[in-house]
Amino acid sequence: MPRTAELLTMRNVSSIFAHLMRIKKQFPWLLWMLAIFTLSSIPGNRLPDEKVAFQDKWAHLAAYAVGGGLAVHAGFSPIKAFLVTSLYGATDEMHQRFTPRRSCDIADWIADMLGGLLGTILTAYISKKRFASRYGKADAGDATI
Repeated sequence: MPRTAELLTMRNVSSIFAHLMRIKKQFPWLLWMLAIFTLSSIPGNRLPDEKVAFQDKWAHLAAYAVGGGLAVHAGFSPIKAFLVTSLYGATDEMHQRFTPRRSCDIADWIADMLGGLLGTILTAYISKKRFASRYGKADAGDATI
């Protein structure tokens, strides 16, 4: 049985610290996905009436654009960020099938995917521009898009 002093080597401590830093970086994205899940749990009869045409589609697009951007910020590659956000949108639509007076709508999922794509592309582009301005144009190719 290893002693406590042996367990707390610098290697273990640095590994734990690196893991905590990854979680800290992903926390905003995870919190946003939890917020989307919570809003999706509201029964349909408690939602406000639409005052603008396609208001719900614009809401989906905006929510998932933020989600896609936060996924890139959390360390996902842009392709993985888009895929994860799209998959989450699909599961969110399936979740709404079990919420009173809500339905699974393919048009909502398309809005989710378009929002995720928009947020992913914008965040990756802005990140690449920041990298180029901070480190010079010669190093800008190192940023992945």
